[in-house]
Amino acid sequence: MDEKTKSNENLFVKASYYDLFWMFVFGSVAGFLLEGVWSAWRFGAWANHSATVWGPFCIVYGAGMVAVYLVAQKIAKYNILIKFLLFSLGGAILEFLCGVLQELVFGARSWDYGGAFYGFVNLEMTLIWGFLGVVFSAFVTPFNRRFVGLFSSKFWRKAGMIFTALLLLDFLVTSLAVWRWHARLEGVDARNQTEIYLDTYFGNERMTEIFPNMEFRKLGE
Repeated sequence: MDEKTKSNENLFVKASYYDLFWMFVFGSVAGFLLEGVWSAWRFGAWANHSATVWGPFCIVYGAGMVAVYLVAQKIAKYNILIKFLLFSLGGAILEFLCGVLQELVFGARSWDYGGAFYGFVNLEMTLIWGFLGVVFSAFVTPFNRRFVGLFSSKFWRKAGMIFTALLLLDFLVTSLAVWRWHARLEGVDARNQTEIYLDTYFGNERMTEIFPNMEFRKLGE
């Protein structure tokens, strides 16, 4: 192992769950803001890109920030071309799996490029994933290292536990709200108090504002 590789590996330190969790939260909020600014600049209007019904959490960015930090440790010894190819492949696989999972669970799509791989993946986005991976590993990873150890105090551990529970609740309610939205569009009436609650607080108009790009296929297809 050469000195440069040793130096790169020594830059990384083992991160706790709480370090990674708060990286995820920070990345999710930052992604929400970046997507909103991009929409405002490109289309002239702010667009909500949160993946949850409560809070500004674009979870793809949060997961990406954590993933790049972890993966960058494993591929630090490779040259930039190999890193680009690995991040391109990894991004395409992740995008494909997320698209398939969303359609299988909710019968919905938030993007469709057309063509092969059921429209979930295309060459342009694959190359963009590779580029972003290289950029993130070069600039975001050093930033992420500053997180490590900052959240080891008793206060941040307790806050992490509470916020983890709140996020899990957020994910659960989001899943139920999307499921009920789909059923409502198909003319299925509310059958219990939970569905009445979802219809009251997460009606079609609000769900369209939260998830403007989501489209459904008919139930049973």
